[in-house]
Amino acid sequence: MLNEQRPKEKSYVITLLLCLFFGLAGFHRFYTGYNKIGTIQCLLTLSLIGVYVSGIWVLIDLISIIFGRYKAYNGELLIKNFLITSNNPNIVIEYSCIDDSADKLLRMATEYKTDDINKAIDYLKKAYIEIAKTKTEYSVETFLRLPLYLQEANKSNEALIEFNNLLNNGYPNEHRIKILIPMHQARIYDKLRLFWQREKQPVKAISYGVYSILLDALGLYRQKRKEELNFIKDKAHIIDRIIPLYKKAQKLDLIDKAADLILTELQKLPKISTHSEIEEMVNNLLQNP
Repeated sequence: MLNEQRPKEKSYVITLLLCLFFGLAGFHRFYTGYNKIGTIQCLLTLSLIGVYVSGIWVLIDLISIIFGRYKAYNGELLIKNFLITSNNPNIVIEYSCIDDSADKLLRMATEYKTDDINKAIDYLKKAYIEIAKTKTEYSVETFLRLPLYLQEANKSNEALIEFNNLLNNGYPNEHRIKILIPMHQARIYDKLRLFWQREKQPVKAISYGVYSILLDALGLYRQKRKEELNFIKDKAHIIDRIIPLYKKAQKLDLIDKAADLILTELQKLPKISTHSEIEEMVNNLLQNP
């Protein structure tokens, strides 16, 4: 079995160049620690069909790198390094576009989460202030940490305010691109699903989990990722995703009807109902099976 490397920091420029010139052979994947994926991409080049599949795969990777969404195996964003050399060949100065203070504050929040959740929350808030001073885009998951930390600190009302702020206003340096917004919001609704499960309200969690699925599908539709969209539309896949929701709510007998409800909504793409409408549909199903 291949062992996955877990790099600490990987260069944006090097990853981009490797993807451009050696992407079909998976060099950019090896460099960023995805050894298994790199091996698969390399093996795909042994056949004509494989080259075609690998080419599409690499193109997706390339777009992800360019838009700053590609991460190394350990979840770290790529560092946009620039090397500045002086007349003295022994002097090399490296500059990183990612704000070290923001990253350090995020790490401190992680370190304090177990022992002092309130201190961890303070570090997160300070990190967000530093991020807002830069032009570096962090993933939505970075900002979803705060409401979940607040919930852990028994500050559920504040957590909901943070969730709503992310849904309504986005987060610092977010690319407000139409084709990407549904994916971001899907992650938020999925964490809201987790939030309500932790609040011991599994029935309420169902509507958030369902809406996350619909937003995922809308994002795939807008990005014209037909194969992945067709996979999401498969009833067996839908059932797999909602079984945990209905199991926690002790409503497994409604799984088939619940899956049909989601399939009906997916037929409306690119239009989808609002979350309030989905919540009403779910409640009607639960109350009038």
